[in-house]
Amino acid sequence: GSRVDFIKVDVQGHEYSVLKGAERIFKDNPHLVCVLEFWPFGLAKAGVAPKDLMSLIADLGFAHEVIGSRSAMITHPDSGSFPESEYCNLIIKRPTSSRLRE
Repeated sequence: GSRVDFIKVDVQGHEYSVLKGAERIFKDNPHLVCVLEFWPFGLAKAGVAPKDLMSLIADLGFAHEVIGSRSAMITHPDSGSFPESEYCNLIIKRPTSSRLRE
């Protein structure tokens, strides 16, 4: 029942599980912004395909922006396979046009 404006998630590949567990929080807080680590190798070790995490983000009504990428290889996190050392952070938030006005 409390308003949530910001969440930081860095759980070494288990981000999908965190988002699934917090699904109601994401749906109930239209202004929520989340910084989320995106580490394809860690996701794979947790049994999650990177594209599944990206699909979940979209299904929750959020868009993403890549920040902190050390490599051009990861600027499109919903594509391909990545070396173990490649990671970045994503800012996920609802597109401006779909945010509810207070």
